[in-house]
Amino acid sequence: MEVKDLIAHFAACESVPVDVQDDVVPVLKANSNFELYFWPNDAIDTGIYKGQMEHWEYPDGNGGVITVYDVQYSSKLSPAWARLVCCKELIHILDPVDQRVMTDDGFSRLVEKIVLPAGMGDASDGSKVWNDRFAIYYALAILFPWATRQLFKEPLHEGKITIADIAVKVDLPESLVNLVMHEVWEETHHLISTGSI
Repeated sequence: MEVKDLIAHFAACESVPVDVQDDVVPVLKANSNFELYFWPNDAIDTGIYKGQMEHWEYPDGNGGVITVYDVQYSSKLSPAWARLVCCKELIHILDPVDQRVMTDDGFSRLVEKIVLPAGMGDASDGSKVWNDRFAIYYALAILFPWATRQLFKEPLHEGKITIADIAVKVDLPESLVNLVMHEVWEETHHLISTGSI
């Protein structure tokens, strides 16, 4: 499964909020066998990053291995941000092995790059950094499906609902709901849903 397939799976969903554990995880598990745990982490400084995922393997007793994914998110996050961060980290399950950070040094270098303001990133940051940056948009496309966005467009334009109202319904941060409801999201969504970025 590729990220675009996961986005496509939820694209027609009009029932929100999309639940990370009850909706997204089963789709991922249908395509591979793994164990998954979510942990709030008091030590994560949200001024630097909001979450991380670690993974490892252990023997299954039959000559194979079982992969374990450990998603940690800052305990200081609001529930809306925690949902988004957990979904964003889950997307890394679909990353090719060469796009994964495998060492503490690699993680430190990644954090140094992803905490820079958006305008300070450039192509030399490398594919792992850009992959991590794009993951937030992938998570938005999954947790705020295209069909749901379309349902809200007209009422928002007519002033019948606000961005804050929509944020409550989809259970996502208001600033990112504002992005999804902006016209720029149409091109962004097209690019990420077709695997163009």
